[in-house]
Amino acid sequence: MRAAPKLKPAQCHFYGNEWGFELVEDFAFSIHGGGIMSIPAGFWFNGGSVPAAFWQITYSPYDPRMLLGALPHDWLYCSHLTDRWTADMTLVDNLVAFGSFKAGAIKAAVRTFGGMFWRDTDRDKAYMRYLQSCILKDGRSLLKYGLS
Repeated sequence: MRAAPKLKPAQCHFYGNEWGFELVEDFAFSIHGGGIMSIPAGFWFNGGSVPAAFWQITYSPYDPRMLLGALPHDWLYCSHLTDRWTADMTLVDNLVAFGSFKAGAIKAAVRTFGGMFWRDTDRDKAYMRYLQSCILKDGRSLLKYGLS
């Protein structure tokens, strides 16, 4: 089993001061269909965006299986470095790899409701510009993360 990402609780001022997690160290993951991608340290995500009413069917957003699948999924949704289908299937692949028996239900939910989160809003673009500036300020290359 691969190492889990190092996370710390963090508030994100770009999304209504929402609480979630910040990635402490770069994290590499496999993309559905092949290939490896890295998520930069400093990336913020909110766990799995699962409404409480559905936690019995899926998991809470903070269940370790959900967090391990949501981190790459949220990075792909935020960065738009793949198409939506690949991002969703990467989530499913990670859920299965981390022992989830609810991957099918989560896949159905993400394919049904994920479109509203896939949009690349002005706020999403501002967050990515901010993250890219942090990466450059730290002396890291954007290319390492598939960014330019």
